[in-house]
Amino acid sequence: MKGMFLKKLLTLFLALVLLSSITGVYAIMSPGPAEYELDRSYLLNVSDATLSGEKIVFSVGGVAKFDLLLPFDADKLELTYEAVSSDTETTIITEENIYQTILTAGETKKTVAITELVGSNTITLRTNKAVTITGVKFLKVNENYNQTNSGEVPLTDYEYALLSSVVFKDNAPIVKARGAIQRLDYDSIGLTPMNVDGRLYVPFSKLAETLGYYSEDYIDKAYLYMAGETESMALVAGKGYIESDKDGRSDFSLYVIYKDSRAWVPVRKLAEAFGFTVCYRDGYVVIDDRLAAKKVVEKEDFFTELKSEFTPYIAAEKVTGKTYHVAKTNNAKDTNTGTENAPLLTIQEAANRAVAGDTVIIHKGIYRETVTPQNNGTAQAPIVFKAAGDGDVVISALEKIGGFSSYQGDIVKTTVTEDLGFGRNQLFYKGEALNAGR
Repeated sequence: MKGMFLKKLLTLFLALVLLSSITGVYAIMSPGPAEYELDRSYLLNVSDATLSGEKIVFSVGGVAKFDLLLPFDADKLELTYEAVSSDTETTIITEENIYQTILTAGETKKTVAITELVGSNTITLRTNKAVTITGVKFLKVNENYNQTNSGEVPLTDYEYALLSSVVFKDNAPIVKARGAIQRLDYDSIGLTPMNVDGRLYVPFSKLAETLGYYSEDYIDKAYLYMAGETESMALVAGKGYIESDKDGRSDFSLYVIYKDSRAWVPVRKLAEAFGFTVCYRDGYVVIDDRLAAKKVVEKEDFFTELKSEFTPYIAAEKVTGKTYHVAKTNNAKDTNTGTENAPLLTIQEAANRAVAGDTVIIHKGIYRETVTPQNNGTAQAPIVFKAAGDGDVVISALEKIGGFSSYQGDIVKTTVTEDLGFGRNQLFYKGEALNAGR
């Protein structure tokens, strides 16, 4: 996210912030490995079994139970083993399912068909004879396990651990949500969470969005609504219901604070009501699955890297810059001062002038230009480009042309001043691409 404020990436940022804000349910595609080996450090208990390095050594009737943080939906479990003198019945128990298989004497590997979903779980292995299991590997659904996508950019362990997490910081104007950093509010870039009697409050719409839920927020009616695929919540004046396919409907209440035209809600109570685990450390609030949230706050190198991402955004003092207006009105020109009454004509001129902490407000119209910011923003003081809200803002790479005359038959011609090169020019009429004359 830090690079968003660099010149090379700010043009993309400009295009994004001009889009209307839509809150919805997002389907997160999970990059990362296609296989996962059970982490032996998550051992919960054993009976008639021992751990020897990565090996799980079972005596007759041995049992070993582990916590399991599955990073993807899995449809196969691959067991590798040794020291099997005769066929051995093996039972695999998770929180939702029981699987049974036979570890065949004379072989060293068994693949079991399973149906397990991403997230926190437990797995218990039970055998009826002595056996040493050397590998417990989960395989991702719909993956070709023998091929590697050479074009895939590998994630670091830290990036993968934070891929499904949502992180707030008590004095930071950002949230890290599912691998990306974003502002709590791009219209108020310095907005930070509120601490109310030791509880962290954030804007309701931002919490719902980052958790991946659809939301509605009618402040004048004190009405809040939040819904996902299997659960929903509706409140009026802080009281209402929460409902899920699993548990049905029950009464639910929330202490909501209305301030600065926003509904602020307590992070922990609302997130936990929707089944998330919330962990705290040094002002950071991590929301995720049970084991995933715990891992982020307890693994020292992960937490150190998390803090390094937030630090640049925590300003010692608020930075307030200039505001430039851009418009397509008759009085707009690039020699103006850029005030609302004397706006600039092009976004590029505003991009030439804007420095860290400045804001460019773009009024309705079609802007036929490319934009290359000339200065860098910073994490604490970004250069913000945003629509004025008085109508659609369109940045177009197309130039309007005219002066057509008849050439022959149904073919017309005109002269253009710019040429992108043979085969690269394109003509549109009423939104439809036209074929070049031949």
